[in-house]
Amino acid sequence: NDPFKAWVSQIVRNACWIILSPRKYGDHLVNTTPVIYDVERTVMIRETVREGLEALSIDERRAITMQFVGYDYQEIADELGKTWNEVKWLLSNARRRMKRNAHSV
Repeated sequence: NDPFKAWVSQIVRNACWIILSPRKYGDHLVNTTPVIYDVERTVMIRETVREGLEALSIDERRAITMQFVGYDYQEIADELGKTWNEVKWLLSNARRRMKRNAHSV
């Protein structure tokens, strides 16, 4: 249960969704240029995500990780012993705090 792996996988899934959903996001050309692996940048991103996850409460961290792996709001609510609305708030708050942390770097 590596939260970083879950977080990065969600980012990749969202990027793929944008590329594969031209009706919603417009036509995109897929860049077939090989990506040069930038170790320093990858380490910086990993640290930023790790710090962001550590700044979340345990419930926020669990909720955002569970949502990534495919749980719906009600399943997360049942697992955490929360209501659907509380899960909605936890996820919203977690995303906001993660974005704030990422922008501060």
